[in-house]
Parts: sequence; C-alpha cells; structure tokens
Amino acid sequence: MLTLLDTKHQQLAKVKLIGYAICYYSYSTWQGKSLALEDIYVRPAYRGNGYGELFFRALAKHAQDTHCSRIDFHVLNWNPATKFYHRMGAVDLTETESWHFYRVQKDTIARLNT
Repeated sequence: MLTLLDTKHQQLAKVKLIGYAICYYSYSTWQGKSLALEDIYVRPAYRGNGYGELFFRALAKHAQDTHCSRIDFHVLNWNPATKFYHRMGAVDLTETESWHFYRVQKDTIARLNT
C-alpha cells in the first residue's frame, strides 16, 4: 500500500490507498524464479505525480530481495502505460524475441477433457 504524506505539516496524513499490484512467483526454465505481475494500478487522480515510478521501483526492490531473475507482465498494445514501462527499462518481448501470448479458455478446457 502506498501512503500519502502531509508534507506541509511533516506528519502522516490519512492513509489512503492510491494503487495496488497483484503479483505472484513464477519459474522460468532458463532463468529460475521470476515475479509475475498480473496487474498494477494507480488511481487516475494520482497518475503523473511520480507514484507509478515509486510503486514500480518498490516492485523491483521486492523482486530483488526475493531473488527473482526478472519481472514478467503483459500489456495491451493500446495501453498508454507502455511508454512508462519502456522508461522503467522493460523490454517488449514481442518485438525483441517474437514471443506470442496464448490462452486456453474454460470452454476449450472442457472440450479437451471430453
């Protein structure tokens, strides 16, 4: 959870949830433990104020502290945050390694089991 500080009075202001990340550990055949970032969100009113970078750096610190070799996540091509992720040092694997992201939906899973 990120907190807001009342910098004028140098005291902790009301604790306010301004964003969240959903993540879990995954494992790569070649690189070992990784942090899979399912979702990262900062409330619109707080975007553009450096909180996203602060949050992303905290995730990177967590990944390093837990001995992860990388952070993996997926981003839709229309998402304006792609520029932010590039600025943070993320590499688009679709461009660099030609990876494709596949999914098998629930109905297909059922069909495969009939």
